[in-house]
Amino acid sequence: MSTISMRRLTAADPLDGKTEFDRPTAEALLKQIMNTQRPPAPAPRGWRTGKLILVAVALAVAVPSLAVARAAGLFGFGNSGVVVPQAALALDQVAALQEVGFAPGIRHLGDRAGVAFYVSRGTRHGLCFATGPAGGQQPSFAFLGCQRAGADVFPSDVRPIADFSPLRGRLGSSAVYVQRLEGVAADGVASVGVLAENGEVSAAVRVVNNLYVSSSLPEVPAKGIVALSADGRTLFTKPLESDTPG
Repeated sequence: MSTISMRRLTAADPLDGKTEFDRPTAEALLKQIMNTQRPPAPAPRGWRTGKLILVAVALAVAVPSLAVARAAGLFGFGNSGVVVPQAALALDQVAALQEVGFAPGIRHLGDRAGVAFYVSRGTRHGLCFATGPAGGQQPSFAFLGCQRAGADVFPSDVRPIADFSPLRGRLGSSAVYVQRLEGVAADGVASVGVLAENGEVSAAVRVVNNLYVSSSLPEVPAKGIVALSADGRTLFTKPLESDTPG
């Protein structure tokens, strides 16, 4: 993705700065975090600080508690999940979660298409999310992220999805491609799809229990990710931008 400006890609959505790891890389990162002795990082002024742990951080926006969100109506968040016992987490996982900003009490929101979703209150702002492979005896995290403060909040009509979809590009091209759709959605969102450069919505995947995951998608240049209502109306578009290759 060398020809795509990550600054502009992540600026399109406050759920940004996200990094996905394969399992060996994720475990290596966790061990490196454990071996790094430093005082807790201060609350960030911006999402880029250059610190190691924030490579694993994603997300953004100040969000009400789950209880408040459930009462928010159409764009609430009804999936409160199931508490993950502290004993189910390895010590290095607990340390990594705390470094990123997760408060104690991580909850398992459910599994979709082999992906497990987790949520917790953040120690700085709003909610923190994690995803990883489903089905293991112990949770394994490939994505960690905590929200930053902002005017647009999830879940709401302004921000009805928290999207973690991995993107890719091609050398020498400014096009952006969505590898697969992945994220959490507010109660009023029925499906999430890709907005192609020709304006057509494709590859829409159904939201189940506030979660959505697609299989790998065809390599079609995309300009947005859209949240759709049950009758097919576009509720929200997350723009995907890229710089002219240079």
